[in-house]
Parts: sequence; structure tokens; C-alpha cells
Amino acid sequence: MEYIQKAQEIYTRHNDQNGIHACLTNIGAIYQRLEDFDRALDHFEKALNIATALNNKHSIANLVKNVADIHLERKEYDQALPLYERSLAIAKEIGALDMQNDLYIALTRFYSESEDWYNAFESQRILTEIKEMLFQGRQRELADELNMKYDVDRKERETLLLRDRNSKLEQEMKGRTNIEDDLRDAYAKIKALKSLLPVCSNCLKVRDDKGVWRTFDDFLAGQTDDLKHGLCPDCMEKQFDRTPGA
Repeated sequence: MEYIQKAQEIYTRHNDQNGIHACLTNIGAIYQRLEDFDRALDHFEKALNIATALNNKHSIANLVKNVADIHLERKEYDQALPLYERSLAIAKEIGALDMQNDLYIALTRFYSESEDWYNAFESQRILTEIKEMLFQGRQRELADELNMKYDVDRKERETLLLRDRNSKLEQEMKGRTNIEDDLRDAYAKIKALKSLLPVCSNCLKVRDDKGVWRTFDDFLAGQTDDLKHGLCPDCMEKQFDRTPGA
């Protein structure tokens, strides 16, 4: 109560009508719980005036019901019924099922205490229908919420799978690049080794990779299947004492 009253003072200094209305409603509810009905009615009526000026129909319906509840507690049935009917009309107008549910609970009690069993039964029947609608509505909300969460979870899983596949592809591409680099290095080394053949400076024999000295023709015959012989122009001139084509 103390904190709400302090909040009301602040809202009043700033002329915040919504804040003042909320504080008056809460203070009235506290007095109602304390069964100080006169003070509760005073705060509810002040809050109702502000809600009416603001045209806040939900608050109007709620406050009218609160006032009706106090009259019902006091057994002032003639004053309670028109207030319940007014609140119910507003609740139906704005489609507030939760408020209609609370009102039909109160009306069932009202008609039962008034021994109006027909209307008590009708109120209970309508209350059952409203509870079913509320249940179905909440079930639909729950189903929609679960469906939304499922979609989010599915998309997150798909994203993780795509990331995993992309990571594997990247690793595979890196592996292939490394193999290609290794092959290039090996080819370069082989090419370099082949370019450094050990050749005897005297007889011109070539030492193969097994350490055997072989004639150049034998060495080349081991490297290719199609070895052809011929004479260069200088050798042809020395051998036959003529130039090629002569």
C-alpha cells in the first residue's frame, strides 16, 4: 500500500492519468482484500471516472465488476446485478473472453445466492462454453508456439548440417590442395634429379639409380621404348666424308 501510494503521488505530479488510474485500482483491490469495502468503493469509483475519461473499455468493465463484487459481498443484490450486466456487455463488445469467464463465475454465485436456479444453471452452462473456448484458444496458441519453436529448431539444425558439410568440403579441398602441392614438389624433385645424371667424364657412361654404370644407349633404352639412332651432321661428315643431303 505504501509503495503504491508513493507511486500515485509521482504520477499525480506528472499528471499521468494512466498511472493514477492503475494506482487507484490497485489500492482499491487491497482495501477489498482487507474487507474495507467503503474505501475500496471510493478508490474503484475514482479509477472508474479516469478510465471513462480515457475511454479504456477493458478497465471500465473490470472496475464495474469490482464494484459489483463489493455489493455482492454486502448482499446488496439489487445494486450488484445491473453492474454485472453492464460489465458483461462491455466484455462481450470488446471480445474479452477471460473477463467474461470471471463475470459468469460471479453471476453463477450471484444467482445461486439469490436462489434463482434457472439463471444460475444458464450462467454455469455459458461458463462451461467459455472455458471450452478459452481452452481451445490456449491449445491453439500452444500449438502455434510449439510449431514456431519446431520451425526455429529445424532451421537451426539445417544450418548446423550445412555448416558441417561446408566444413567437411573445405577440409577435403584443403586435403586435395595439399596432395596436389605434394605431387608438384615430387615432380619437381624428380625433374631436378633427372637433370643431374652422373656421367663419366672419360667414357661418358651413365650411372643409373642402382649404381650400375651403363652406356648412354643402354640407359636411354631403359627410360623409353622407342629409341632411334641417327647421326648428327658433324659425325656424318667425319664418318662418310660428306655433308647431309649431299
